[in-house]
Amino acid sequence: MRQSGRGLKRKERFEIDMHQPAKAFRSAPVARRDSVPYSIEMGVPAWALPGKQLWAMGLRAGVRMRFKAEVTSLRKTFPRIVVKYVATEDGQTSRHVLPDLLTAYLHAGDLEERDF
Repeated sequence: MRQSGRGLKRKERFEIDMHQPAKAFRSAPVARRDSVPYSIEMGVPAWALPGKQLWAMGLRAGVRMRFKAEVTSLRKTFPRIVVKYVATEDGQTSRHVLPDLLTAYLHAGDLEERDF
C-alpha cells in the first residue's frame, strides 16, 4: 500500500511457453485480393477495337463513373486498351465534367459495349 491508502495495481503478465516452434507464434496471413482473370486482363473484346465507341469507367474527382469513350489503340502490355473519353453518360462534353485524365489505359473489365 501507498501512503495515500491506495493499493498498487499489479501489471498483467503474458506468459508464453518458449518451448514451442517459432511458427506457433505467427499471426494470421493477410487475405489476398482476387486476381483479374487472364481472359479479362489480356483479352480484347471484338467491340473494343480501335475506332469503336463504348462505355468506359473513368475517375472524376476521385469517383469512378461511366463515360462515353473511343478506343484509340491497343498495346502489348497490361492494361491493353487505350481510350479517349469523349462525353458523360448524358452527353456533356465540357472539360470540367470529363475525367481528370482524358486518355486512359483500361482492361476489358472496365469497359461495356455501347448500345445505340
